[in-house]
Amino acid sequence: YLWNIKPKIEEESFIRDFLLIAIYTGARAEELLFIYTKNIYLDKNYFIGGLETEAGTNRIIPIHPEIKHIFEKYYNNRNVFLFMAKNNKRTTYKQYNNMYQEFIKEHPKIKGKTAHCARHTLETELQKLNIRPIIINSIIGHKNGSTGADIYTHISIEEKLEAIKTITYKNGKI
Repeated sequence: YLWNIKPKIEEESFIRDFLLIAIYTGARAEELLFIYTKNIYLDKNYFIGGLETEAGTNRIIPIHPEIKHIFEKYYNNRNVFLFMAKNNKRTTYKQYNNMYQEFIKEHPKIKGKTAHCARHTLETELQKLNIRPIIINSIIGHKNGSTGADIYTHISIEEKLEAIKTITYKNGKI
């Protein structure tokens, strides 16, 4: 559904792009709003982000090929954050939420869905594709449930990229 939206205004484009990034990365809305440009590695297809939990903070999150152009659209190495408001400050959650509320008026099909739902969507899709839970958790930023798995198992960016590339939302629905 999101891929088929043809935005009429800049704010609609922003929210569509934001939600697409969310469902392909599993990042929380606040995490997306706090992506530092210095932590985006477009040439290597990942960024470092995350907030809230020890497992989620400063994690390497792969960039799916389908959304790389969205990162490129907002990326400006002169900006501190990926998502900047017109006042040259970071886009706040309140600004995002105001735009989102207007967005769902135009797109009632996603009413009741939030950027946080994207985390569940990504996790569910990766599970359906039989991606190992330890890889899913390393992308989403969840603990693995065992100290040994969290401390001694290191998931490479290549493993994360291969897992994330299995996602094909264009053929499905949110």
